[in-house]
Amino acid sequence: VDVFARGQRVHAALGAAAGALAFALLAGGAPSAWRAALLMAAGLGLRALRRQPRAGPLLAGAALVFAWASPDAVPGPAFLLSLVATAALLGIPPGLGPLRTAFEASARTLVATAPLVVWIFGGVPLLGLVANVAVVPVAVALLVPLAFGHLVLASVGAGGLSAGAFESLTAALVAVAELFAGPGLGLALPPPDGVQGVLLSLLCLVLLLARGRRRVGLALVLIAGLGCAEARLRGREQPEALRVTFLDVGQGDAALVDLPSGALVLVDAGPDAAGPEVLAPLLRARRRSHVDLAIVSHAHPDHIGGLAGLGVPIHELWLPGQALAESPEGDLSQRVEALRAAGTRVREARVLCGRHVRAGARFEVLWPCPAWDAGYDLNDNSLVVRMTVPGEPSVLFAGDVEALAEAELVAQHATGALTLRADVLKVPHHGSRTSSGHAFLEAVRPHAAVASQGRFHRFGHPHGEVRARYEALGVPLFLTARDGGVTLWDHRLHATTDARRAEVIVPPRPRSALSGSRRSAARRPRRPARGTSSRRSPP
Repeated sequence: VDVFARGQRVHAALGAAAGALAFALLAGGAPSAWRAALLMAAGLGLRALRRQPRAGPLLAGAALVFAWASPDAVPGPAFLLSLVATAALLGIPPGLGPLRTAFEASARTLVATAPLVVWIFGGVPLLGLVANVAVVPVAVALLVPLAFGHLVLASVGAGGLSAGAFESLTAALVAVAELFAGPGLGLALPPPDGVQGVLLSLLCLVLLLARGRRRVGLALVLIAGLGCAEARLRGREQPEALRVTFLDVGQGDAALVDLPSGALVLVDAGPDAAGPEVLAPLLRARRRSHVDLAIVSHAHPDHIGGLAGLGVPIHELWLPGQALAESPEGDLSQRVEALRAAGTRVREARVLCGRHVRAGARFEVLWPCPAWDAGYDLNDNSLVVRMTVPGEPSVLFAGDVEALAEAELVAQHATGALTLRADVLKVPHHGSRTSSGHAFLEAVRPHAAVASQGRFHRFGHPHGEVRARYEALGVPLFLTARDGGVTLWDHRLHATTDARRAEVIVPPRPRSALSGSRRSAARRPRRPARGTSSRRSPP
């Protein structure tokens, strides 16, 4: 009888384990489903062998098996959140009653997953504490049985009997979940740095494991530590020296300039995806609540797209003005009107040509002056701005100017009407063969240059002959497609990736070498008209 009963127990356990694994596969193979299925299968196996399963080792074993089978999914948030939440549930004391157990489970998972949720999603869903208690039991009691019933009916061709109810209940559950996850219903937090991440993790461990006065005391100490770390981070991310970050935004241009005074300047904004995916996260990480000055070189989408997704107000905007006049209903015009309505001061090249001092930095608008030329396309009418900060390397932002504009700039540089000399050059037009002419590079004579382009893009930037020109002049050329983001800070231009680390010392030129024009750019003679050239270059 014992042998027969044991055989039944083994068969039942194996059948249940197979059912759990099949359910995980049927549910779509999500990491949380596989974690639960492996955990159940291991526990049932131990029961069949008359062993008492222990939750901690079972969870660790299930995690190891999943990691061995799907190593690529281990760093993903789904697996990590599921693992941490399940570990937190193991500490719930027995005998609390249904409602208190549900509240305890919700609170423990909220606290345990907080470091990961803040790091990945930028906030804590505080209403999740209520949602888990109110919504999850309804889903378990109604949706799961209905799903199995619908599966059975659908397998015999009668799925229409339950399809409407199943679809309606699923839609209602999703709607409620989206309501609780909506904006304004959670605690939005900026991304933590490494120190804050450790302190936040320790705080969550204290809240989960400690008891009584010890928990209160340790929590207060860690909260104070988080405050100190935040103050330190804010000071570091608003440096007292010039910092220019040439961002890796794919095929496009964008740079953030932190001035010693604390002001922030944005030069171009990259393509559409750069706003929410690159610029906005970086601004949050650097604790920036606004942009003091945004300079848009021209209206091509790889330079203006990210403006819409910044997520912070812009106090002042500079742009050539050509697209506003030629395409009053165009994308840039609409965005500019929206910025104006939000209080942004908008200025065009015709009133910008010359020198401007902003927050202790000098910005010289060199081109297109005295105004944009209808005979040139958007590229050759790009704003060209030279930035100098006392005691710091100078930077020339050249937009997408090409041979025509470069020739004009070089001619005016030769006569002393303007100065192109700069320590760092933002390579014009991503390194296209139509730009970075030899005469232009001779006039600028940079210590280093940065070219922004996307990996595997169709334009082939930077072109081989352009690289050769920089090499011939001994100018180190940084490429965002290869080097990622490039930073000018502390008189060094540097970039670090997993495969490469590059650094160039950039000493500032003597003040006499950067003395600027002998004649104000605003009083330069207008260029001869060039008709209505139809030449259009790729963005």
